Amino acid sequence: MQSVRDTHTTHNLIVRRMAWLLPILLLAVVTRFWGIDDQSLWIDEGFTWYLTQSPNPIFILTRDVHPPLYFLMIDGWVALTGDSVLAMRTFSLLASLISIALIVPVTDELARWRGSSRLLLPILAALLLALADSENFLAQEVRSYTLQTTIILLGTWAMLRWIRRGGTGWLVLWTLSNAALVYTFYLAALVAVAQGVWVLIVLRGRKRVIAVGALIVAALLAAPWLLNTLGQQSDNLVMVDRRILSEDIGILADLAFRWLGRMWPLTGALLLLGLVHVRYQAENWRISWRPYAPALLLILWLVLSLMLTFIANERLPLYQPRRVNFITGAVVLLIAFGLTNIQRPARWLLVGAIVVYGLTTVDFWRDKQPWRDMAATTAPYIHDDAVLLVELGGDDYAPVYHYTHALPADIPVRGLTSWRRYEPETYEAGLPALIDAHDTVWLFYWGKDTSALAWLDELGFRRTEEIRVDFNPDVFLWRYDRLPDVPVAVYENGLVLADAAYFNDLGVDLLWASDMALDADYTTSAFLLNSDGQLVAQQDSAPDERPTSQWNPATLVYDGKLMQPAAGPLPTGDYTVGVVVYRHEGDNLVRLLTTEGDDSVILGTLHLDNAAE
Repeated sequence: MQSVRDTHTTHNLIVRRMAWLLPILLLAVVTRFWGIDDQSLWIDEGFTWYLTQSPNPIFILTRDVHPPLYFLMIDGWVALTGDSVLAMRTFSLLASLISIALIVPVTDELARWRGSSRLLLPILAALLLALADSENFLAQEVRSYTLQTTIILLGTWAMLRWIRRGGTGWLVLWTLSNAALVYTFYLAALVAVAQGVWVLIVLRGRKRVIAVGALIVAALLAAPWLLNTLGQQSDNLVMVDRRILSEDIGILADLAFRWLGRMWPLTGALLLLGLVHVRYQAENWRISWRPYAPALLLILWLVLSLMLTFIANERLPLYQPRRVNFITGAVVLLIAFGLTNIQRPARWLLVGAIVVYGLTTVDFWRDKQPWRDMAATTAPYIHDDAVLLVELGGDDYAPVYHYTHALPADIPVRGLTSWRRYEPETYEAGLPALIDAHDTVWLFYWGKDTSALAWLDELGFRRTEEIRVDFNPDVFLWRYDRLPDVPVAVYENGLVLADAAYFNDLGVDLLWASDMALDADYTTSAFLLNSDGQLVAQQDSAPDERPTSQWNPATLVYDGKLMQPAAGPLPTGDYTVGVVVYRHEGDNLVRLLTTEGDDSVILGTLHLDNAAE
């Protein structure tokens, strides 16, 4: 039974911790929200989104390399919050904030064992986790990496609490946490292996037997999923990083920089100092290894789990920096231990330096392909008569996501890589049917599979436009058109308007051709007339921004235009859409005539409905 004095002391400790923890959490909110929506989704994040859109995500997961827990949780989250980049990434951010709160009771248990300050050590650990670059970066990804940190800390707290106080509830929580870790991220389960080695070394008698039994039960709980899926999933592993032990020690240096920062001499020294106890008495001090259990737990968590990862990586392509985020808790706790071994004021000087460094530098980072920018730039050219196919050699999920959100809902966007992977039985017949249902096809291409190109050729499509991006020379966006048998207009100089279409957003697509070299540089104009015949919108430009005198005969030229209203939004009504071709002769504009003697070509009538009226 706790005495009244002990109860008061505990209450006072909790209040003081909360007074420090709340501003630390606020700091973490700021650092994790800062720039959370700046970068596009990358391929792995796109896969997460793809699963949330699938009617049967478990079917996909059994054929992929990921366990299901995180994806089922994010699926529910997206159902509540929507699938914007911000909404989806916020789930990881919240998990990271929960980890900061959880590291406090974990550190409290370790502080009790070490005989350290139960206020200072937990608060330092929370602060360091709030500043940790890996957690800050991965809190801005639609992936499971911050959730695994949360589960690891929850399980570690439950284990330490059970060892100190007993209780079936804590034992069950530890067991379920370890099972959940396997269902969240396979590699993170190596932390449970490290805990197993630790309990064998540290615990004695019945406690040790029960602890080993709890780990066995956790493994049995994970076994059904592993037995049913690992064979299929292992077939999908690809080499994602170089082998470590035999080839590149630089990867280990990169690992150290990511978790210790460029001030690694300081943080590394603090981490090593955290392995021991420095006892200060008067003007003397001494180093002690006892009690060794807390430091041993952390060093096994850090070193053993990494060693097992590196050894396994010699057989399977497992290692990437983000995949070993499970070490973050151990790194943070060891550095916090090291700081508590230093007396004031030097300790607070070091803490201040770490805070300033943590807030002003980034050591864990990767640039993501700017698919969102590409989609935003090119989506205005893709109209509702077209289909967009995405052929990306690795995975097509991220471009599909950004184009799906940039384009109107009635424009189909289909990822060909994911189609072949998850619905192979429908691909061979479904792809040509989808292409044949449209006269305009846009193809995002960055890969090696040529089945879409073959079918476009087979079905009579011709490439009419090529858009390249400056961030990757191998990425193309191609437009293909199937031309009508009769052109829209033929001009007296041999210029041919092969096809034309117009849309409610005032976009006009023109396809030009010429049987011979043109004698001048022409400008094409798409115009809009109201019911009184007055010009209300137009756009004039060189077709495809290329001089017509430099065209190669028989080449199709795509000429996309977006007519600009002369005086604000247009009222509801019917409008006439037309095209004019002209050239400059001195200060004069000379219109090009069709073979029928017309100086303009009327494409048709466009009905606009201004909802703002």
